[in-house]
Amino acid sequence: MRVALVTESFLPQVNGVTNTVCRILEHLAAQGHEALVVAPGPGPGSYAGFPVVAVPGVGLPGYREFRLGLPTRRVERILRAFRPDLVHLASPIALGAAGARAARRIGVPCVAVFQTDVAGFARQYGFRGTDAMIWSWIRHIHRQAEDHPRAVPRQLRTAARAGHPAPRAVGARRGRRAVQPGAPRRAAARVAAR
Repeated sequence: MRVALVTESFLPQVNGVTNTVCRILEHLAAQGHEALVVAPGPGPGSYAGFPVVAVPGVGLPGYREFRLGLPTRRVERILRAFRPDLVHLASPIALGAAGARAARRIGVPCVAVFQTDVAGFARQYGFRGTDAMIWSWIRHIHRQAEDHPRAVPRQLRTAARAGHPAPRAVGARRGRRAVQPGAPRRAAARVAAR
């Protein structure tokens, strides 16, 4: 299977999203799949034997070492050239939104993983009063995904405290409740069976 991972964070930035993406790539390599990473630059040219395509990014005010990938149409060109069977959006917010749009435009299913309390980080770095807008945007991105791996309880509580359902609690295309464990594997299996 060919998997494109569009991630908001990757090496040299070390955090939970980066660590998760690295483990996914190592697993894909061990299973003999093909993968491509699209991430904000600068960063390594490859990881676990897979190419990493760096896209332009900007440092955030108050957190310059974190690069926010710019959501340009280049993401669609990169994905079209790679021809993935599945697009994995790792904690999508900006670059991930471009990945979701690109997957939809090229007719490739995608999964979106909610991993980061972006609204909480925004508050921490002085962007008060942005919670509703941020949660609305996250829901918009996640509604474009085919499947949504289950949130951990802490993330579900964070979303509930904000007055919003967890972005991945409802699969918008199917109107079903929270995806059961193993659903992303089943989605990947459906893609592989094509």
